[in-house]
Amino acid sequence: SNGHIRIGTFQRLAYLNENENIETLLYYLAKNYFSTFKNEKNVKILSENIFLESVKKIAESIGRIIISGFVHGVLNTDNFNVTGEMFDYGPWRFIDYASSDFTAAYFDYNGRYSFGRQPDAALWALSQLGKSLKKFLSEEKTFGILNQFSKNFHLSLKKHFCWRLGIK
Repeated sequence: SNGHIRIGTFQRLAYLNENENIETLLYYLAKNYFSTFKNEKNVKILSENIFLESVKKIAESIGRIIISGFVHGVLNTDNFNVTGEMFDYGPWRFIDYASSDFTAAYFDYNGRYSFGRQPDAALWALSQLGKSLKKFLSEEKTFGILNQFSKNFHLSLKKHFCWRLGIK
């Protein structure tokens, strides 16, 4: 994975009201993972840019795993990197056939992380990242950025589905 800074890291800092540490983490991310923004001095603009990139990258990853038939066992905020990767799959599986209700985790009785609900889980996790950045982003900006998820997810589905079929 590109990094190991999780959405949950931001949640914890926000819960503890450690806004200075969130700011430090944003500048660290810009320097090491989002180099396009490394010279940005305004933390509000930086948080907006990093949040938007996280939304795009996670939407891309979710599209890729859906097309591959992968079912993550536990898609919570500690299993999403802000750089777009998922990890710590828990009891993961690949589906034998398309079934939106298929669940990999034996303990997921309600299908929270089922195959078809993975995009919802990703969007929920991203909304938690947005909430964690509330000292730097307005609610309007947060919702505007979260609204980019669907478009980017569907573009990823299209791209990976065509790749799967060998269509350019």
